[in-house]
Amino acid sequence: MNNNYFYLEQIYKGILKKKLNSEQICKYYANRIFHSQKLKVVDNFNFNNLFKSSKRFNKKRKIKKKLNGIPISFKECFYKKNTLVNHNSYSSSFKKRFNNKSSKIISNFEKNGGIYLANIKTNQFLTGSINSKDDPVNPITRKPDLTGSCAGCAVAVSANLSPAVVASDFGGSIREPSAALGLIGYKTSRNLLSNKNSFFISKTLSSNGIISKNVTDCALLLENIQDPVLKKENFYQKLKFNKNFKIGFFNNTNKFDTNFDRFLITLENISKEINLKIFEINLENINEYFEIFNLMLNRDFYNDALPLIVNKNNFNDKKFYSDVLQKNLKNDVKRRLILGKFVVDNLKQFKIDTRINDFLNKKNFEFNSYFENYDALIYPVNLQQGKNITTYKKIKIIANLLGLPSIVIPISVNKKKKFDAIEIITGQNKDQLLLNIAFTLEKVLNLKFKLNEWWI
Repeated sequence: MNNNYFYLEQIYKGILKKKLNSEQICKYYANRIFHSQKLKVVDNFNFNNLFKSSKRFNKKRKIKKKLNGIPISFKECFYKKNTLVNHNSYSSSFKKRFNNKSSKIISNFEKNGGIYLANIKTNQFLTGSINSKDDPVNPITRKPDLTGSCAGCAVAVSANLSPAVVASDFGGSIREPSAALGLIGYKTSRNLLSNKNSFFISKTLSSNGIISKNVTDCALLLENIQDPVLKKENFYQKLKFNKNFKIGFFNNTNKFDTNFDRFLITLENISKEINLKIFEINLENINEYFEIFNLMLNRDFYNDALPLIVNKNNFNDKKFYSDVLQKNLKNDVKRRLILGKFVVDNLKQFKIDTRINDFLNKKNFEFNSYFENYDALIYPVNLQQGKNITTYKKIKIIANLLGLPSIVIPISVNKKKKFDAIEIITGQNKDQLLLNIAFTLEKVLNLKFKLNEWWI
């Protein structure tokens, strides 16, 4: 099995043609996970259950289920019955609530013949931290320098510990680490995938998604984690190469950014090959988007997470409360809980809920009007530090705020494995269009790179 070209679609076709079987695949990934402890990404891995499941698929003579024994890992906010994560922040009430259930998205996956491979851990209770001794290690830099709660999920795909990973994104959690590692990071339209029996930092802003090595793998997995109760889409079968897209790109950036210059050159080269039409867009009042996003995030996090936190001491202490509000705490959990308490305590006084709803109604109309003229909007992801990266961090939350599907794909890579990536955003429930655009750009760019597997 070739480590560098071992994609989900290859496994799927290999099993269909009976050149591969589930037990082979599961042993391959079990071996890689076993030798990847330096990367610090996998929790609660059970060899026995994995092999028992794969043997059951191998005994079947006819292939009746689409995935037929393909193993996939999940971010730990999705629960597998009797396989609860060992997270220090989780209280006994939390464990009691979720230990006897599986998340709906995992149940859908297993009904289509998939095998649950492993938990991929998150840090800071579903928040992204940097340079903590327990954070996932970047396989390129060999440091815990990735941002986003899905950093471990991106490392798992990059290091080939899972063909793809099902994850969640509330403000770039999937997209940021995926862009840094040259992967596909896809966030679905809101409510496309089930959130039932899963835990999120904000149910309003979070959307489920996928991290994969290419767009084809992303579409294939998406088909097989959909909720059968909803209208089912054949994302994989309908994936196709198209030309003549109209793309709008945000020009809220510093023209002296060399990364931005490379982005423009790459975009120009692509446009010549597939007749891509590109238009500049200036996104106004971006700070207001960011402010509303933070109000919603902290409100939701406080309401949903507080009952499940182990240590609730001091949260009713007025002095502690006022002191913390004036400090920029490094602990994201406490900071968000405190800010959330402030928002909830002042919902009526400052008419916060009314303000949020009025803003969303207005901006949903304004932002979606872009898609009357353009198939998609794009923005370069890996900009230099300073003004540009701050602007991107504000732009990327718009997709979550408005429930729009978005995806990041790499567009260039240098000798040091430093990636430039773009984020693509389409209109609500235009996920197939989004995947087709990403698939087309990926085929045109045809990037290839190889990691030095120093952790093995």
